[in-house]
Order: sequence, then structure tokens, then C-alpha cells
Amino acid sequence: METSVKGTATIWVTDQFVTPSRVAFERLHRIDAEPFLFPVKGFLVSYKGLLKELGVRDSFDAQDLINIIKELRDQYDNRPLPAHQLDMVLGLLRLIVRLKRGDNDGEEGDEEKE
Repeated sequence: METSVKGTATIWVTDQFVTPSRVAFERLHRIDAEPFLFPVKGFLVSYKGLLKELGVRDSFDAQDLINIIKELRDQYDNRPLPAHQLDMVLGLLRLIVRLKRGDNDGEEGDEEKE
């Protein structure tokens, strides 16, 4: 596929087009990261081959999650986050730790070890 298409907002999610880098087939476990990252759902699931050609990945990685936190930092310019976004960031940080440890199953349980 033409590489110039891969970086453009070509994937329809919810009510907007987003870049393929913001979409993955596997959803984040217990974290709603919209409007930053979106799982493939609904009728789009049947177009897996096309979506993969456009650049949609199977899952998000730690760098994707870090990028969300950086976007929020820039958006809020070091002002306090609203409660719902603070909860999301805390969930993202926990998931980043699990991903860096190699615990890719996304299951909760780290809290029990602390």
C-alpha cells in the first residue's frame, strides 16, 4: 500500500477519522483511552486485512501509552487533570509497568503483590 496513506487519518472510529497508529485490534485492558487510542470494533473487524495494510496493529505498546501521557501534559500545560483523565493516566502507568516487566496478558494483580 502507498506509504503516504499510512500516516493519514483514514480509519473511521466513533465519529471521526484517526490515523492507524491510534487503532489496534486488541483493546486496552480495563482502560478507556478514547479519544487517544481506539480498539477496532463493529463492522470494521471484518476488514482486518485492509486495516493491517493501512497500518493498524494487533495491540498498543508502551510507547503508545507514554505518548498519551505526553499529549495530556502538553494539552493541560502542567495544570491539574480532570478526575476521569487522572484515573486514565494512573491506569496507563500501571499498564506501562506491566508491559515493561513482560507481563503482556494485561491482567490485574500487581496491587496484590504490593
